[in-house]
Amino acid sequence: MNTIRLDRDGSAPVLDGYILVSTEVDFLRLATEGQLLHIRGDRLCSWAEAFYTARDIAFQETPSYMRELRSLLPALSAAQISGLISLLGSKLESLERPLEVGSLLNAAAPHTLWHQPPSLQHLAEWLLWLEETEILDCVEPLLEPHIVRWQMEELPFETELYGIRTKEAAKQALDAWLGFTDRDSIPIRQEFPVEVPKRYQEKARNVWREEIIQSKGAKFEQLSHLKIPFSLKRIAAEEAYGYYLRNQNDLTVQRLEQLVPYLKGKQIASLRSILPPAQPSALPSDPNGIVSWYIREYLPYREWQRSSGSAEGQEVASRAALEFEKWYLENYPKGLNLGALHRWISFNKVNQVECIDNSITLLIILDGMHVPDSRLLLQNILTETQRLTIASHEYVFAPIPTVTRFAKEALLKGVPPSLTENIEPIGKILPEKHSPALRLRDAERGKIYFWRVLEPDDTYHHKNTSENLLHDVEGRLAAEASKIKEIVESIPDGVILQIIITTDHGRLLSETHKTIPVPMSMESHGRAAWGQSPYSFETTPYRIEGDVAYLMADNYGLSVDVAIPLDEGAFKDNNNRSGSELFPHGGIFPEEVILPWIVLARDQVQPDATITISGNGRARRDGTFAVTVLNKSDIDLFLETVTLTLRTGTTINISADQKIPARTQIPAEIPYSPWPSAGELETVHATVRLRLPNKMVYEYSAETSVQSEDIYTRPRENILEDLD
Repeated sequence: MNTIRLDRDGSAPVLDGYILVSTEVDFLRLATEGQLLHIRGDRLCSWAEAFYTARDIAFQETPSYMRELRSLLPALSAAQISGLISLLGSKLESLERPLEVGSLLNAAAPHTLWHQPPSLQHLAEWLLWLEETEILDCVEPLLEPHIVRWQMEELPFETELYGIRTKEAAKQALDAWLGFTDRDSIPIRQEFPVEVPKRYQEKARNVWREEIIQSKGAKFEQLSHLKIPFSLKRIAAEEAYGYYLRNQNDLTVQRLEQLVPYLKGKQIASLRSILPPAQPSALPSDPNGIVSWYIREYLPYREWQRSSGSAEGQEVASRAALEFEKWYLENYPKGLNLGALHRWISFNKVNQVECIDNSITLLIILDGMHVPDSRLLLQNILTETQRLTIASHEYVFAPIPTVTRFAKEALLKGVPPSLTENIEPIGKILPEKHSPALRLRDAERGKIYFWRVLEPDDTYHHKNTSENLLHDVEGRLAAEASKIKEIVESIPDGVILQIIITTDHGRLLSETHKTIPVPMSMESHGRAAWGQSPYSFETTPYRIEGDVAYLMADNYGLSVDVAIPLDEGAFKDNNNRSGSELFPHGGIFPEEVILPWIVLARDQVQPDATITISGNGRARRDGTFAVTVLNKSDIDLFLETVTLTLRTGTTINISADQKIPARTQIPAEIPYSPWPSAGELETVHATVRLRLPNKMVYEYSAETSVQSEDIYTRPRENILEDLD
């Protein structure tokens, strides 16, 4: 090791342990002491060179970092080079030679950004880094080659944003991207793809609290339609919730229902105590209408009735549920035989699942998860990871009875319960009690995998007497969301991942009392019993005795007859013990039967498309919707359905099957009757479902301009005008 270093141009750093010598006095004092010396300055180094050469003492010339850096970066000023040398210090000594701009940047500002290819996530991380970093003047030239390279890439977003150079410009871009300022001012339609930092979450809360107060709560509706992360919408919803608790007169039914997807059960109950929902209307006759009725009318009323404890509300909910039960008893057998309900039954829906090459489809079956639970699970998933987006959010109908031993095997094998014994599952079944993250990391591509999760049913059954039951369920669903995030992160990025969230059965939204004797030759489980029916079946597939329906096995795709209470009751245990149970299952109340079917896609960029819907018609007569889809992407799209929600909450569902080729605009005219009134069309929110060639479905909001000519408001003709 050389104990003496000669630094003629003063650009070399002083290494650890060395003493800096910059004056003749210091040199004369230390020259022969045998210490580690760093001698700086051209004149002093020449003197030292002569001194040590004459005495045969070894020394080392330090490299001229000034000349080395000027050769590599000729555009840098002397001040910039000096600043860079000062910033890097001893790191310059250890860098590989010849020096490269990339290694200098990595030493000056270490970050993974410099080693990653440009992408939407990369851009977001770049802007976040830029916004919180004071970039020194000497570092800017090191960034330039990377920025130029990033901007030249062909990417599905405007790469001009990589040209942002300043902290203030990065802040402005992030504010727009996250929805704090005009969202349309940034040329990116996709959501912010990485976890929103805590400082921006707090900023969202502060900014939107003021705007929600100033707009009397209306600001949330605007935010709910923006392409911003779910976690931020959840913050906005919490701020709107806080506002409405203190300004109850500004709360409307429409605003309350807009908040539901983002709030927890207790928060929803608090708002519904302020503004109870209307009683459910008459039951529609088709499956699509019934799903809409359930989500928009029955479920809000049922949740309010349960939380409020209203006896009158319970009677209303029970009457509505009985209407549904009778419809289901009539239509389920028809659905097994290709009737209108066929494609809506969960074990038939699973047969429609496809898995393309280089992809994995994971169908997660949570046990006994009703729609309110699925709402909470989805909130947790979308908050946990930014990499999953909702491709479609649908509903299916459970098989009868709504008990795991019948429903789950049917779902796994895609057949009615009576046929499951000799049928193989549609996909590979993963172990129940372990996260499948590691197994799926190296799993075979192009396959469907089933992961059966024992929750939340396990918690409902084992903690049924706990006062904190719903809180415990919330905790378990949050834990399952964390496992799903682990799965998302474990599967290699190059693999297309589709996750489907569903369940085998729902559960009753109330407490039940086990008072019904178990029918002879049958065994019971909660709200269902099965075995040999004590009654015969003659002209109908079922028979009602008192408040219990007896179902003939052959007509309901079962190997045994089934008995189901039509009220909120439950059978005694098989040992004839009575008791009570919170949130049981087995029956055919709407919340036990209508189940979530949520499709999530990982890292999928939603194709860029703009949809406009116009239309004109005569109220209560005929009219025509004109749906125009502008496909700005490079893949073909297919128009599947159009759903319009009117001011009254009524929905219009229109099926379509129209191909929209890549980079093409296609208009489609769809007749509709009866046409809504002008009052119903005062506010219209439209959702359009577009299908990709790989069967993935995305939902889009559409701009609407729909008019109605009401025959009762037209000016009357003057019947006397022809008289003299």
